[in-house]
Amino acid sequence: MSIAALTLQYLTVQALKGQTLAGDNVLGSPTDPHPGEDDLKPIINVFTGDDDRDELEGTDILGANREIEITIQVYAPGAVSVDVGGTPQIIDPADSGGDILINMIWRQIERTFQASDSAWARLWRDLVVSIKKVTSQAYLFELDKQNARVPAREITYRVSTLSDPPYGGPLEYFWERLVAAFKSDPYLAPIGQWLEQEITAPGNLTPARKAQAALGLSDETAAAIGIMPLADNDAAATAFTVSDEQAGTFTVDAGNADDALPPDETP
Repeated sequence: MSIAALTLQYLTVQALKGQTLAGDNVLGSPTDPHPGEDDLKPIINVFTGDDDRDELEGTDILGANREIEITIQVYAPGAVSVDVGGTPQIIDPADSGGDILINMIWRQIERTFQASDSAWARLWRDLVVSIKKVTSQAYLFELDKQNARVPAREITYRVSTLSDPPYGGPLEYFWERLVAAFKSDPYLAPIGQWLEQEITAPGNLTPARKAQAALGLSDETAAAIGIMPLADNDAAATAFTVSDEQAGTFTVDAGNADDALPPDETP
């Protein structure tokens, strides 16, 4: 589970609801990109794509630099009434209005990300450290029932986000605010409870294992620096064979390590 990617998708959906000409028609990873073909209102679909991490230290995948792709698909299948200076104006994709609708919704999306004062948009900006790249592609989407093609655009943002929280760590800072926001929403409350459980109590991890994961250490290194004791079956791993022209071949282990050392010549 990538908590950062999961969170990014949910925050994007929640932040965009009610902020564009699509209204509340904002869906997360729908299997049908336009399920309501009888309702020809604009619709926004949100997907997460590539989730890349680099500059790792040891096996510390949680603390690595992280970049995630979030893709937003915008459809404008039907006419929309827009208030312009108090006067309603009808913009109809069937009458060359598709590009106008798509581009206005696109601007409203980015305005939400950068300037909306909603709690969800503020959380989005807390999670997204920076936007690295934006790409977009226009295409036509076919509606089966209407036997028509409607304008659409796919916009992909490559963003750098906060790292996932440590395993079994305290719920604090951004993650505390996120879980509280989820729990306050009737629909998202179960997901908020699940996130809290996954962050604070993911299985039966000992304190030593939590520290090992946070530092990205192997079992041997963790034992060597005192984070965790050697397991009983690790005793053989501490033994090694030495070959000497005069003494021959012999094994050094915890029981005879002192005997294998040269005499102390310090006066």
